[in-house]
Formats: sequence, structure tokens, C-alpha cells
Amino acid sequence: MHELFELFWKHRARDAEPRVVVGSYGHQFAPEEIFAALGLDSISLMIGGNEAWQTRGMDYLTPTSCVYSRQMIGFFEEMVANQADVPKIKAMIHTNFCSGDYHSMEIIRHYFGIETIPLMIPYKITANAFKMVVNGLKSAIDRLATLAGTAYDPERLQAVIEQSCRISDQFGQFAKVPVAGSQRLADFYEIALAPWDKKASLITSLIETRGSGSTRLTPGALNIVLTGSPVLVGDRFTTMLDGVDMPVRFYDFYFGDQRALKKIPKEPGDLRGLKQDVDFSNPIHVLAAYYLETLAPERMVYGARDHLDARVKQILRYADFLPDGQQIDGVIGHVLKFCDVYGTDRSQFKARLQDANHVPVLDIERDYSASSVGQISTRVEAFKEMLVNEKKHADKFE
Repeated sequence: MHELFELFWKHRARDAEPRVVVGSYGHQFAPEEIFAALGLDSISLMIGGNEAWQTRGMDYLTPTSCVYSRQMIGFFEEMVANQADVPKIKAMIHTNFCSGDYHSMEIIRHYFGIETIPLMIPYKITANAFKMVVNGLKSAIDRLATLAGTAYDPERLQAVIEQSCRISDQFGQFAKVPVAGSQRLADFYEIALAPWDKKASLITSLIETRGSGSTRLTPGALNIVLTGSPVLVGDRFTTMLDGVDMPVRFYDFYFGDQRALKKIPKEPGDLRGLKQDVDFSNPIHVLAAYYLETLAPERMVYGARDHLDARVKQILRYADFLPDGQQIDGVIGHVLKFCDVYGTDRSQFKARLQDANHVPVLDIERDYSASSVGQISTRVEAFKEMLVNEKKHADKFE
């Protein structure tokens, strides 16, 4: 069984009364607060690195389509054909995070009979866009409530939102725990795949364990941000980084350390462009503003603001998680081939971080094939050597 589902079952009993399970693609956000408020179980399909599934997906999408989206088609093909020991997915949230997601989800619905529930997010923060998200959430809630066999309760959703805010605060504490590399990412996987009502206690336990255990970073370790296309369960990219003694410290996607930076708004002052539009007594309004302003796709256009500058500033904020006096030593810009969210900004992103902010960037483009591992490893080692030579007290790394 794939390790993703081992983590799914880790905090659940297989012999317990089954709950309705809804799924989502793991490299984007999903309305988990709504899932929890309706009593639904959920699984984020954070699957990566499978070359065989990637190849099988080319029966449905062209070879120049998103690597991850092709892989997910291959996964569903195998799941339907082999009836693997995986939770029965009743429906999938269908978003427009990228064009590959949109096309692959349509294929999954059409060929594999999985119900899809659309949740479209506009690409500008305007009053009309906000109304669209509110209406989209209402429609999704209606369909999810039917699946759950329960009625929507705004008081229950408000209570879940308050829980989500507390969990974000816990992520802020966990982001400062000095653990890096595959271990850190595996902890995030476990949190993301745990049932909603167990997330808070799990994070507390991990903070206590990792804060005092043998997985702590060695003094003087490089502080590296991994950004761009996420590295998901089954992808050995972070293992490769560990192997050349350069474990990354942070992860630039919504369920990683960014969960500490991306908070549900509590009052108009927490919003950028929707201060006059949100009724804070309505939890659907609050979530709509959160999804539109905070958890929107990276290519989002913030009105007159430059979305790329906003992304660069957010990455630089990771220094807040480091011990006093430490700084970000470098950034790995990781892009899967044909990714239309991160691939189009690669050169500008690197230039703005290096030229304007003096943060070295290693730009990597890859797919899930094993053929390029050696070349990438060589480039990573060269990048590490450069950073070590530039860092004060470089003898600590020798």
C-alpha cells in the first residue's frame, strides 16, 4: 500500500464505523473547515514522484501537460482497477488551481466515475470576485451536506474556524522547531492527513518530540527554503537533498510552514481588498475572504499589486522562524515540468530574489523520471558548496 494511505490510517481505526470521505489534490488548498463542520472525513492526495503513473497519464493528456496531473490520472486508474486498500473516496473537490488540475479532474469524473464538486477561485480580489466565491461555497456546502447526510450549521462552522485559527498558531510554534529535510516534511504529511479532531494534539506532540529529540539540526546548518511545485508523499527529492547533506528547512506551500503565515481573518483590518464586503458574522463570508485573499493560487493578481513581489516577500518572511541572528542562506526554486503556476515565473522569480534581495537561488526543473537524478544531485552539491563558502564561519561545514 502507498505510504500516503499508511499515514491516512495511522490515526484512524479501520474497523470503526466508516465516514464519508471526500478528496482533494494535495498541492492546493481544500475547504477543510467546511469538511470538518459537516462531519466529513477528508484525504488530501499528496502523492508525488510516481513515474509509472505519470506515464500512464499520457493515455489521457498530452506529454506537455502537468506532470502531477498526469500522475493523478494514473493513480485513479490503478485505484479503480485494483481496489487497493484505500479509503473509498465519495467525491473530489474540483478547483481551477491550474489548467492541468482542471483537465485531469474532468477526465477522472468522466472515465472513473468519481463525483466532482467545483470550487472555482477568481484571479483578482474584487467585490464581484468575492461574491462569486461566496456563491461557490454555498453551492459546494449544499452538495457536501447531501453527501454527509446532515444540515449546514453556521455555529458549527464558526467553531471550526476558531479551531483552525488555533491550529495556525500551533503551526507557528512548529515552524520554529529546528528539524529539517525529509523528517520535517514527513511530519507535515502526518498532520495534513490526520483527522480534523486530532490535528491539534498531534502538532503539540510533534513540537514536544522534535524540539528535544535526536532529529534536531546541527549548529550552523544551512537554512534553505524549498519553494514552487511541492514535493509530495512518495517523491524522493527531499531524500536526495538529505543525501548530499543539505536538508531544506521550510516548505513553500499551504500545508507546510506557510500555515503559520496564512491566517483566517478575524476583523476588517486583517484584509487587504475586501474590508467593506465581508460580513464577519457570516462564517461563509469569512472563509470566502480567506480563500480569495490568502489561499489563492500563486499566479493570483492582487489588483494593482504584483503577485510575484508578494510571493518573494512571503518567502523572505521565513526568516521569522529562524533563531535570532540567523538568515535564509539560499532558496531552491523547484518546478515540475509544464507547471503553469510556477514555471512561467522562473526567471523573474530568481532575478528578484538574487538581484533585489541578495538571496542565492538554485532553479531546478524536473519530472518524476529517475534519469535526471544524478545531474540534479551534482547541481545541488555545487550550490551547497557555494553557500558554505559564502557563509560566515564556513569551517563548521567542513
